[in-house]
Amino acid sequence: NILVDDKNKYVTSIDGILYSKNKGMLLYYPKNRKEEEYVVCYGIKTIGPYAFYNNKYLKTVIIADSVTEINKRAFFDCESLEKVFLSQKLISIDDHVFSDCENITKIDIPDTVTTIGGGTFSGCINLVQVKLPEGISVINDYTFARCEMLTEIVLPNNLEYVGHNAFVLSNL
Repeated sequence: NILVDDKNKYVTSIDGILYSKNKGMLLYYPKNRKEEEYVVCYGIKTIGPYAFYNNKYLKTVIIADSVTEINKRAFFDCESLEKVFLSQKLISIDDHVFSDCENITKIDIPDTVTTIGGGTFSGCINLVQVKLPEGISVINDYTFARCEMLTEIVLPNNLEYVGHNAFVLSNL
């Protein structure tokens, strides 16, 4: 559990989870928490970098529709994570957000997303299918690298560029 002095001007803790003082950003979800499901509460706008990094217990994460941005490596190496329900107002998914989340098989990316960072799904070895929203014009480097089970990807009409090794060691 994370405890924060009430007088701290910058961060706060609610139920052992660290947030910015204004509760606009989820900063850190302790990796030793054993819950299998977590709901990112409404009001959070940003999931911070490495926020859920290396949690071995979470299987399902539901992200409230207030979230517009997920920072780099937020769910990196969450090896038990199977299902992620993304915010329907999400705009940006930063680099390596879901890297090495080995048990994700499918992810529905909302039409509001315009940016998916490099390596975002790299190492998602059981990811089978993805449909990219129309707002995506770039697939960055290594975005789907090492997605060994990936057999189907639906690309948007607006796609202009596919980065270096975007699909290397995938099953496409």
